[in-house]
Amino acid sequence: MDYLKYYLKYVKTHLFYLLSLRNVVVIILINITCLIYAIISSSILNSFHLLDASRNEYFTYYTTNYFFFLKIIYIAFIIFINISFFNKDYASYSELFIKNSKTKEDFYITKYISIFIFYFIELLILEAFFYMMLIIVPYGKMYISFIKPFIRLYLYGVYYSLLSSLFLTLFNTYLSSIFVFILYFISFIINSDYQDNKVLLKIFNYVFPFGIDNTLVPFYGSISLILGIFLLTLLNSLVIILNNK
Repeated sequence: MDYLKYYLKYVKTHLFYLLSLRNVVVIILINITCLIYAIISSSILNSFHLLDASRNEYFTYYTTNYFFFLKIIYIAFIIFINISFFNKDYASYSELFIKNSKTKEDFYITKYISIFIFYFIELLILEAFFYMMLIIVPYGKMYISFIKPFIRLYLYGVYYSLLSSLFLTLFNTYLSSIFVFILYFISFIINSDYQDNKVLLKIFNYVFPFGIDNTLVPFYGSISLILGIFLLTLLNSLVIILNNK
């Protein structure tokens, strides 16, 4: 129990830092934007008779557009939070809590746990917007479980969070994290518009995985994404250990 309290103290510290005024403003703006997009994409402003008569078309339109939007906004949100969470100011702030090698290790472990909890909560909010509209509109009766795509979206978030933090730690500049998002966006375009170019798809999806259609299944399969997360976790750990020697 004391050990749990000890870790919770660090988690609370990280979450407190995450919820800075700037980040809170960004979170509110992101959520308002996603809610508005969900409302517009659902076509709820159209006649309910029309929505009911063309259920398949409107259901496909809504789910396709909302997930298309989330694949951009969720990763962009993660990159932004990573920049504020792994910057020089936070490194200085962390020194107030690190007393020895043991507390340093615990601090970094809980740091990643906290940010992944944070991203999971944000995804639950975005998922709530998605299902809220399905409850309201007539074609929502065609309800199909989208739990797996949301889980995959979260895994993409974890992957790019680790990749972003690795670049930030190695190059010590927020521009490196923005570079990660630019490459992700290029992967987004390639997967959307250049599906016939298998060589280009294979190269980009190897390092910058991207979800295909509404299922968000990675080009190389879900296992490859999990293995990528595992590899990035090891690389981040190695860089942190070497930097703190």
